[in-house]
Amino acid sequence: MPAHHKTETDNTRSIVLLTLSRLTIDMTRRFVYPFVGPIAAQLGVSPAAVQNVLASQAGIGLTSPLFGTLAERYGRKRVMVLCLLAMVVAALIGAFVPQFSVFVLVMLTFGMGKVIFNPTMQAYIGDIIPYNRRGRALGIVELSWAGALFVVAPLAGFILERSTLQLLMLVFAILLGVMTLAMFFLLSSDAEERKQKRVSLNPFIGWGSLLRSPAAIAALIFSLTLVGANELFFINYGLYMEAAFDLPLTALGTVTIVVALAEALGEGMVIILADRIGKRPLTLIGAFGAAIAYVLLPQFNSNLFLTLASLFLMFACVEMAIVASFPLFTEVLPEARTVMMSTIGGAHALGRMAGASLGGMFFASTGNFGTIGLASLIIGMVAFIMMWRFIPEYSHITQ
Repeated sequence: MPAHHKTETDNTRSIVLLTLSRLTIDMTRRFVYPFVGPIAAQLGVSPAAVQNVLASQAGIGLTSPLFGTLAERYGRKRVMVLCLLAMVVAALIGAFVPQFSVFVLVMLTFGMGKVIFNPTMQAYIGDIIPYNRRGRALGIVELSWAGALFVVAPLAGFILERSTLQLLMLVFAILLGVMTLAMFFLLSSDAEERKQKRVSLNPFIGWGSLLRSPAAIAALIFSLTLVGANELFFINYGLYMEAAFDLPLTALGTVTIVVALAEALGEGMVIILADRIGKRPLTLIGAFGAAIAYVLLPQFNSNLFLTLASLFLMFACVEMAIVASFPLFTEVLPEARTVMMSTIGGAHALGRMAGASLGGMFFASTGNFGTIGLASLIIGMVAFIMMWRFIPEYSHITQ
């Protein structure tokens, strides 16, 4: 078999493995949200206690930059396999010890695994896939985020209705175990490339490169403001829907479907268009579209259909901007990709926390959803300007 065919086959296999691994990891992240009440009842705690666990899990994202040098020093594949293995152990403990304190430990381990796995995976793809095809590759892998909700919601609902949370944890342990073995035996090794860097790599070299790069700083501000604007707006959406349309809480569950479909569309647009029209233009379109949706949606407070359509547009644009930016950012610091992508993950986490805090304060002080939309527009346009003025398209890279 010719060498280039072998490389293409290896790369295709790697993308499939990474997608399935991410799908499984994202299932462990998204399964709780639709079933907070039943899970809390099984654990003998209040729903608020489970929600606090979810908040703590999300907060782990702030630690992402601390782990950026792990894969640079020890290899992408090794770090990803160890993340999956740690999650297997956590799921098994959760399956056999039905206590709330153990559930907390398990969920935090799941969160930590995702925080380390994601940027390592993105850097691995940046290493093996040429830039002019990287948008499609990363778009396919990121499709696992929306796909996880479609898979885990009915799976978890079926198990929790008929059995216990412990059985669901056992299912997660099996799925994670299968992916650990598959990644260990089938994922192409990056040992040779890592060997060349291990001799001279200093943990602080990547951070120095990041701080000296205007494009890297702009990428962090873009990520922070894009996600922060979205969180500021969406954190108040349930209150707005109740007030504007007098919807019962159960009807708000339809938002989950709208959001998941919108995320899938945004990821699909990246798969189809990012390598054709460019990652940067697609990111700009997404950021601008989301900013416009923030001010449009409150204007439709008498029309539920247009409100849901605006919500769909908003999440499709945000997801498209986020996913299209990933392959772009893998070339900002190619000599320290995991450091760069882990710091982007930290910026996303900070944006979510800041947006949620500011959103709550804004709505409490103004009570006006239109004002929230305007604030999100302004913050979202900061993200647009950062991308437009300071981050180039690396279309010349063909590898």
